[in-house]
Amino acid sequence: GPAVTRAAASAALKACGRPPLQPGEELLWHGTGLEAALSIQRGGFDVARSRRGLAGKAVYFSEHITKADEYSTTRSHTASSLPEGSKCVLLVRVVVNKVAYCASKSPDEDEINQLRGLCEGGGAGAIL
Repeated sequence: GPAVTRAAASAALKACGRPPLQPGEELLWHGTGLEAALSIQRGGFDVARSRRGLAGKAVYFSEHITKADEYSTTRSHTASSLPEGSKCVLLVRVVVNKVAYCASKSPDEDEINQLRGLCEGGGAGAIL
């Protein structure tokens, strides 16, 4: 799917009565399960509860809802009002700085190691 544009992000924030994006902020998608989404809503993101991914243990976001959807989980939601088989993605305001860019849709092991090294060494705080 298409990325969240700044214009679409601004319109979404305005519709929710939230302040506009500031320089260095983006609206990005995060795929997760319902229980985790409720926990995030209550207490924010917790890196200690995250899984190791491409750049190591981190909280991951995407410009594309279709990518975030790959990380959301389908469960029966008998204790909620959500329809059976619903998936959960969050649209999150994220402060992004020191971005490492990866143009490859399927990075090879060398690219992954290079990106991981940038993040773990402090040379990048995010991979796009």
